[in-house]
Amino acid sequence: MNLITRKGKIKGKKLGEKLHSKEKKRRRRKTTQVEKWIGFGAVEEAKAGKRSLLSSFSLRSEQQRKEKKERKSGYSDSNE
Repeated sequence: MNLITRKGKIKGKKLGEKLHSKEKKRRRRKTTQVEKWIGFGAVEEAKAGKRSLLSSFSLRSEQQRKEKKERKSGYSDSNE
């Protein structure tokens, strides 16, 4: 049985390695950082060689933070 750390990572298992069904169930609800990046579309950008994975992810999250702020304040400076 592998130890699961508080952050939900499994000690002793590498990314992409097969998991036991119990571990799968326990792990199912948690998305890994890479899975989040895939959701952001940062992986595609990195594969295209535009940026590194981490920088493209931080750019995306920054963009989304700005958009959220604009939505809350009710205006956006992009349509000036």
